[in-house]
Amino acid sequence: MHIDSYDFGRIVIDGVSYSSDVIIYPDRIALDLGYGKMYLLDDGHSINHPGKIFRADLDGSDLEEVISLPYGPCGIAIEPDCNGNSSPDHVDIATGTSDDCNGNTFPDECEPDCNANGTADRCDIAGGTSADCNENHIPDECESPVDCNANGIWDVCEVLAGTGSDCNANGIPDECDISAGTSEDCTGNGIPDECEPDCNGNGIADSCDMDLGTSDDCNDNNVPDECESDEDCNGNLIQDICDLSDGTSTDCNDDGIPDDCQLDDAFVSTSPQLSHVDYGPRSYAVPATRPAAGDVTLAFSAYADLGYPAEWIGVDLNGVAVGRVFVESANDCPGTPDVDGLVVASETFNAVLASAEDVVVTMTQSASVQENCDPVDYITVELRYSMIADCNGNDVFDTCEITNGTSDDCNANGVPDECEPDCNANGVADSCDIGGLSEDCTGKQTNHRGNEAV
Repeated sequence: MHIDSYDFGRIVIDGVSYSSDVIIYPDRIALDLGYGKMYLLDDGHSINHPGKIFRADLDGSDLEEVISLPYGPCGIAIEPDCNGNSSPDHVDIATGTSDDCNGNTFPDECEPDCNANGTADRCDIAGGTSADCNENHIPDECESPVDCNANGIWDVCEVLAGTGSDCNANGIPDECDISAGTSEDCTGNGIPDECEPDCNGNGIADSCDMDLGTSDDCNDNNVPDECESDEDCNGNLIQDICDLSDGTSTDCNDDGIPDDCQLDDAFVSTSPQLSHVDYGPRSYAVPATRPAAGDVTLAFSAYADLGYPAEWIGVDLNGVAVGRVFVESANDCPGTPDVDGLVVASETFNAVLASAEDVVVTMTQSASVQENCDPVDYITVELRYSMIADCNGNDVFDTCEITNGTSDDCNANGVPDECEPDCNANGVADSCDIGGLSEDCTGKQTNHRGNEAV
């Protein structure tokens, strides 16, 4: 193959001029028709003596003889003449002898026309004369329609247009799958069972499991109980969700956990890494601190210059000293951070909390701690303890009593007032006595938080 010349809209190959798109192979030339078809100027075997034009798919398959290709002097092929009228195709089109509705430089009479209406199929579709709902470039009237529900719309068109559901993607509207028995619909909701949720994987739609009694649904949420949390926090051998749904347990704060499992809840709060221990006190304000029901554990982790007895960290809660850590059990900038801890009695912790909105843990280094660690030293602290969740012992979550008005909480600290100190036994928490300012039982003037008035 030799390209002699080319210009805009025309190319000359081996002495033959082409004005349409061509595909050049090592041994042949193909004219690109579009829509997945092409013309071959030989059959792929007799390139040296071609004599016919073939139509084929772009991959060379589905070879179909179209017309003999006439030759001029010296065996040079004349331009394509698909209708055999001895006039090149492009001349037929230019003079109006032939139409070319899709502009591919081939006369329409040489294009597929399955409905024999004298218009190329692709032009029928482009002009709206024929529909092509499945977009396969063949007018719908030339295909074999399937309309299982007899609604006048082909099944494939219903599915493609979204007017008919096909949840199992088998190309058949769901209603036809069900009516033909290809799919079951145990609930009669028009959705094949194989498309419904089946959380337990037993091959039966969840909704049918419950209708048939194969599965229980104690909370009526249309999910089989075996597919929900099997948590049984109170150990009564009944799922918590069922305890709550049948009234065996209450859930006054709507957190999905039976109240009887929260009457002695855990409080945990962990600080971020507090860097530059050597610079001075590092503090962590514990958010939403609640009174403790038992001892409070403070766990510390440190990467710092703490390898000598004179190097340690002092700890206080809102200014009240509670001890020292890393006195004898630490290292200088260890590969794995050192850990140490303190235990603070609930009485001490709650007394600190009663005088402030929250507890602030302050960690102060001894004078011998230096900035020796690379890249930077740090310390963290975690508080862990059981909260007083039912301080009056009436088996009702304190938060719920306050929320529903059974108990007052005049200082908004999450503790019912009847559980707060009331030294004058007047039924009002000391911190809230006499409009927020009263004499406490030591004779000092205090405000509503129990702080000494100035």
